[in-house]
Amino acid sequence: MSITNTQLLQEIDVLITNQRARDKEFQDWLSGEAGGGTDSDGKYPLTDWLGTTRQTKSPAQLEADVEGLVSSASTYADAAEASATSAAASLASITTIETTVSNHVDAALEHRNDARTARDAAQTYAANAEGYRDSTISLRDEVQDLRDEVCAATGNC
Repeated sequence: MSITNTQLLQEIDVLITNQRARDKEFQDWLSGEAGGGTDSDGKYPLTDWLGTTRQTKSPAQLEADVEGLVSSASTYADAAEASATSAAASLASITTIETTVSNHVDAALEHRNDARTARDAAQTYAANAEGYRDSTISLRDEVQDLRDEVCAATGNC
Protein backbone atom coordinates (compact mmCIF):
# COMPACT_ATOMS: atom_id res chain seq x y z
CA MET A 1 0.00 0.00 0.00
CA SER A 2 1.50 3.22 -1.01
CA ILE A 3 0.79 6.62 0.45
CA THR A 4 0.65 9.69 -1.68
CA ASN A 5 2.24 12.94 -0.74
CA THR A 6 -1.22 14.46 -0.28
CA GLN A 7 -2.24 11.70 2.12
CA LEU A 8 1.02 12.05 3.98
CA LEU A 9 0.51 15.80 4.21
CA GLN A 10 -3.03 15.29 5.55
CA GLU A 11 -1.77 12.79 8.18
CA ILE A 12 0.96 15.19 9.27
CA ASP A 13 -1.60 18.01 9.44
CA VAL A 14 -3.90 15.86 11.65
CA LEU A 15 -0.91 14.93 13.83
CA ILE A 16 0.10 18.58 14.22
CA THR A 17 -3.52 19.65 14.90
CA ASN A 18 -3.90 16.92 17.56
CA GLN A 19 -0.57 17.84 19.11
CA ARG A 20 -1.52 21.53 19.26
CA ALA A 21 -4.90 20.60 20.84
CA ARG A 22 -3.11 18.43 23.43
CA ASP A 23 -0.59 21.21 24.07
CA LYS A 24 -3.46 23.69 24.64
CA GLU A 25 -5.25 21.23 26.94
CA PHE A 26 -2.01 20.66 28.82
CA GLN A 27 -1.37 24.40 29.15
CA ASP A 28 -4.98 24.99 30.33
CA TRP A 29 -4.63 22.13 32.84
CA LEU A 30 -1.22 23.30 34.06
CA SER A 31 -2.37 26.90 34.59
CA GLY A 32 -5.91 25.95 35.64
CA GLU A 33 -7.27 27.52 38.80
CA ALA A 34 -8.61 25.61 41.78
CA GLY A 35 -12.36 25.44 41.40
CA GLY A 36 -12.04 26.17 37.68
CA GLY A 37 -12.56 23.95 34.67
CA THR A 38 -15.67 23.09 32.72
CA ASP A 39 -17.60 21.91 35.81
CA SER A 40 -16.01 24.43 38.25
CA ASP A 41 -14.46 21.53 40.18
CA GLY A 42 -10.79 22.19 39.39
CA LYS A 43 -10.74 19.45 36.73
CA TYR A 44 -9.61 20.09 33.17
CA PRO A 45 -9.79 17.81 30.13
CA LEU A 46 -6.58 16.02 29.08
CA THR A 47 -6.52 13.83 25.96
CA ASP A 48 -3.99 11.03 25.65
CA TRP A 49 -2.33 9.84 22.42
CA LEU A 50 -5.16 7.33 21.85
CA GLY A 51 -7.72 10.15 21.89
CA THR A 52 -9.23 9.31 25.30
CA THR A 53 -10.15 12.46 27.23
CA ARG A 54 -10.16 12.44 31.04
CA GLN A 55 -11.16 15.16 33.47
CA THR A 56 -8.04 15.66 35.62
CA LYS A 57 -7.51 17.89 38.66
CA SER A 58 -5.19 20.79 37.97
CA PRO A 59 -2.05 21.27 40.08
CA ALA A 60 -3.72 24.30 41.71
CA GLN A 61 -6.75 22.14 42.65
CA LEU A 62 -4.49 19.41 44.03
CA GLU A 63 -2.64 22.02 46.09
CA ALA A 64 -5.93 23.45 47.39
CA ASP A 65 -7.11 19.95 48.33
CA VAL A 66 -3.87 19.26 50.19
CA GLU A 67 -3.96 22.66 51.92
CA GLY A 68 -7.48 21.88 53.12
CA LEU A 69 -6.34 18.54 54.47
CA VAL A 70 -3.30 20.11 56.13
CA SER A 71 -5.50 22.80 57.65
CA SER A 72 -7.94 20.15 58.90
CA ALA A 73 -5.09 18.07 60.26
CA SER A 74 -3.69 21.10 62.05
CA THR A 75 -7.12 21.87 63.51
CA TYR A 76 -7.50 18.26 64.64
CA ALA A 77 -4.00 18.30 66.13
CA ASP A 78 -4.83 21.47 68.08
CA ALA A 79 -8.10 19.92 69.27
CA ALA A 80 -6.27 16.74 70.30
CA GLU A 81 -3.70 18.76 72.22
CA ALA A 82 -6.46 20.71 73.97
CA SER A 83 -8.22 17.43 74.81
CA ALA A 84 -4.99 15.99 76.19
CA THR A 85 -4.50 19.08 78.36
CA SER A 86 -8.10 18.85 79.56
CA ALA A 87 -7.70 15.14 80.27
CA ALA A 88 -4.54 15.81 82.29
CA ALA A 89 -6.36 18.48 84.29
CA SER A 90 -9.28 16.08 84.85
CA LEU A 91 -6.87 13.39 86.00
CA ALA A 92 -5.27 15.80 88.48
CA SER A 93 -8.73 16.81 89.73
CA ILE A 94 -9.80 13.17 90.05
CA THR A 95 -6.60 12.36 91.95
CA THR A 96 -7.29 15.22 94.35
CA ILE A 97 -10.90 14.11 94.81
CA GLU A 98 -9.76 10.51 95.30
CA THR A 99 -7.34 11.61 98.03
CA THR A 100 -10.05 13.71 99.71
CA VAL A 101 -12.54 10.84 99.60
CA SER A 102 -9.93 8.45 101.00
CA ASN A 103 -9.22 10.90 103.85
CA HIS A 104 -12.95 11.20 104.57
CA VAL A 105 -13.36 7.42 104.56
CA ASP A 106 -10.45 7.08 107.01
CA ALA A 107 -11.95 9.78 109.26
CA ALA A 108 -15.37 8.11 109.13
CA LEU A 109 -13.84 4.78 110.11
CA GLU A 110 -12.05 6.46 113.03
CA HIS A 111 -15.29 8.11 114.15
CA ARG A 112 -17.13 4.79 113.86
CA ASN A 113 -14.48 3.09 115.99
CA ASP A 114 -14.62 5.96 118.51
CA ALA A 115 -18.42 5.65 118.62
CA ARG A 116 -18.17 1.90 119.23
CA THR A 117 -15.65 2.50 122.02
CA ALA A 118 -17.94 5.15 123.55
CA ARG A 119 -20.92 2.78 123.29
CA ASP A 120 -19.01 -0.02 124.98
CA ALA A 121 -17.89 2.37 127.72
CA ALA A 122 -21.48 3.61 128.17
CA GLN A 123 -22.70 0.02 128.47
CA THR A 124 -20.01 -0.65 131.08
CA TYR A 125 -20.97 2.51 132.98
CA ALA A 126 -24.66 1.54 132.84
CA ALA A 127 -23.86 -1.93 134.17
CA ASN A 128 -21.70 -0.39 136.92
CA ALA A 129 -24.49 2.07 137.77
CA GLU A 130 -26.95 -0.81 138.12
CA GLY A 131 -24.48 -2.58 140.39
CA TYR A 132 -24.00 0.56 142.50
CA ARG A 133 -27.78 1.06 142.71
CA ASP A 134 -28.29 -2.52 143.80
CA SER A 135 -25.48 -2.13 146.38
CA THR A 136 -26.99 1.15 147.57
CA ILE A 137 -30.44 -0.41 147.94
CA SER A 138 -28.95 -3.34 149.78
CA LEU A 139 -26.96 -1.04 152.10
CA ARG A 140 -30.03 1.11 152.70
CA ASP A 141 -32.01 -1.97 153.65
CA GLU A 142 -29.22 -3.04 156.01
CA VAL A 143 -29.09 0.45 157.56
CA GLN A 144 -32.86 0.39 157.98
CA ASP A 145 -32.67 -3.04 159.62
CA LEU A 146 -29.90 -1.80 161.95
CA ARG A 147 -31.93 1.31 162.86
CA ASP A 148 -34.95 -0.88 163.58
CA GLU A 149 -32.78 -3.12 165.84
CA VAL A 150 -31.30 -0.09 167.66
CA CYS A 151 -34.75 1.39 168.09
CA ALA A 152 -36.12 -1.86 169.44
CA ALA A 153 -33.17 -2.36 171.77
CA THR A 154 -33.05 1.16 173.16
CA GLY A 155 -36.55 2.30 172.75
CA ASN A 156 -35.18 5.40 171.20
CA CYS A 157 -36.79 5.61 167.81
